[in-house]
This record gives sequence, C-alpha cells and structure tokens, in this order.
Amino acid sequence: MSLVFILTGIFIVFAIFYGYTLPNHKKDIRYIHMYSGLTCIVIIWSIYTLGFLSKNLDNYTPKFRFIYIVLLVGILFFLKYLRSFVKKPNLEIVVKQMNYWGIDAKKISQFYSYRRINKDDRIETKVNELSKKFYRTYSNEHKFLTGNIFYDMNNLQLTTIKNTNELDNIILYKTIFNKIQELNKSAELSVDYEEILKENNFIAEYFLIDCWCRFTKPFNIGLANLDMLATNFTQKELIGAIDNADLNSVKRVGAGLFFKYALFKDLIPKEDEEEQNFSSEDENSSDEDEDF
Repeated sequence: MSLVFILTGIFIVFAIFYGYTLPNHKKDIRYIHMYSGLTCIVIIWSIYTLGFLSKNLDNYTPKFRFIYIVLLVGILFFLKYLRSFVKKPNLEIVVKQMNYWGIDAKKISQFYSYRRINKDDRIETKVNELSKKFYRTYSNEHKFLTGNIFYDMNNLQLTTIKNTNELDNIILYKTIFNKIQELNKSAELSVDYEEILKENNFIAEYFLIDCWCRFTKPFNIGLANLDMLATNFTQKELIGAIDNADLNSVKRVGAGLFFKYALFKDLIPKEDEEEQNFSSEDENSSDEDEDF
C-alpha cells in the first residue's frame, strides 16, 4: 500500500512539473508528459484495486462483482479520454493568396481547370509543348521561326487611341495600365504617359508593352492570371507579348504581337535584317532565272 502512495506522489509531481514549467511553444510535449503522468497514476491504482478485488472476489456478493466490471469499463473510457488530449490536433493553415490583379482565387482555379489531369497519386497539368515556343530548333546551327507567327500577325487588330483615358474602355488594358501607374506612384516617379503614347504611334498595345518594360523591372509581377480578362485574340497576344518583351522569353502565345512590336521599335538585330534581305535577293534572282 505504501508503494502505491509513493508512486502516486512521484507521478503527481511529474505531471505538475511538466504541466507548468515547459514553455508554450512546447505545448504538445507538455500535454503528453502531463497526461502520461495521470495515466500512470490511474494504472497504479487500477492494478492495486483489481488485485485487491481479485483476491476476495469469491467472498463478495454479485453487487461487488458488478462494481468490479464497471471499474474495468470506467478505466478503459478514462484512458481513451486521456488519449484524446494527447493526440495531436489537426493542423489548419490559413493563408492569404498573393494576387496582384484582384482576381478571385476560385475563379482562377475554375478558369484553368481544363488543364488539370487527376491521377491516382498526383495531379498533372496539361501543357501544349509546341505552342510554348515561337521557334523550332532542329540542331545547334538550325533554328527557325514558326510560320504561325505570320498568321498571328495578320490576325492582330491593334487598338488606336487618342489618349490614355480611352484605355478604360477595355478592362484588360485598364487593369494593366492601373498597375503600371500604381507601381510608378509607389516609386515616386513622375511619368508623361501621353508622350509615351505618342512615341508608340497611339497604339494601345505598343504603349502598354513599352510602359511595362520601362517601369516594372524592379518588381516581380506575373501576368498569367490576366488571361481571364482577355476577350479576344489580340488581348491574349498582348499578355504573351509583354512576357516575351520583358523577360526575353520564347513563349508561343504573344510571339506575333511581340515580333510586330519589335519591328516597330527597330529591335530586330541588323544581321537578321541582312539575312532576310539576302534571302529576298536570292528569291528574286531565282525568279529572274526562271523567267529567262
């Protein structure tokens, strides 16, 4: 009997010590030690009580036998109750998604749901590899522009505006321009947008590409989610063209508009122009030979 009291005292001290001395960031460890101590106390007294009743079980009436069974069931429920405290709770992480364009995250998920491929153990994304690049590489020396660029250039319908206020008529253009203005304001820059528009021959698409390349370099902002705001082919091309111009990427989408913008801004390397002129001369000479 004295051993039972000694062990009980030890585990009470154990439970109290770990229950009130460990810091809050070790709350799980604190609860585990505290309830482990209480569980040990219950086990000690349960063993003692069951042993005492077992020795004299035959001498007791059915009433005491019922108490014996109830005690066993009570111990099991108590241990289960303690286990619910020791069990680590589910971790719920609540985060706020970074969104530069104010587009609802659920709408973004729904918009790109057609790309999602659900596998048994993973989720894959469907991407058209050939549509990602505006050139085809056949060897280290042979790299050619895809002819689809020139079809895209013919299908473009550039938007001519008189001033920047007219950008408000197109939600995509308004959103991009507002972001550019917001970034310039945060950087305390004073910009004459009307003059830049004039430099770009009052073409809205060229103006937005030019402004984006000039003013957003210090900021890391993606354009992918803007696809939701594009309502026609030219607007979709604008998003890709900004990426191609700003990041020097080789995205297929936007390559037509980017190439047209590069021609307008005289950004095509001179050697490429010479090769183009040379190939044109060869074609003309071959035509003359055929005529002869």
